[in-house]
Amino acid sequence: MIGSEIHKQFSWLFARTSPEDAKMARDKLAKRFTDLDKHFASNSCLMGDRFTDADAHLFVVTNWSNFMDIDLKVYANLSGFMARVAVRPKVVEALKAVGLIKG
Repeated sequence: MIGSEIHKQFSWLFARTSPEDAKMARDKLAKRFTDLDKHFASNSCLMGDRFTDADAHLFVVTNWSNFMDIDLKVYANLSGFMARVAVRPKVVEALKAVGLIKG
């Protein structure tokens, strides 16, 4: 789901496609983010309580929301997931390495 349903929609937004394509991509992202928000209401990670590569992938592509003016605050549980992952030591190290956070 991450690659085909979330990553793919961001590619439309990064490509600066037509307004209609961008709206379609944003609508699809909203639906997927709603699904994820429901999932994270009762799970700390995608596979329950165990952090996996899929969680790392989801964090990376969902973090692109910051660059596309997509407010994740309306998805409290997904935002919680993002906050939990963002403070993991190796994630902090990676974000510093690519200049996304100061450090």
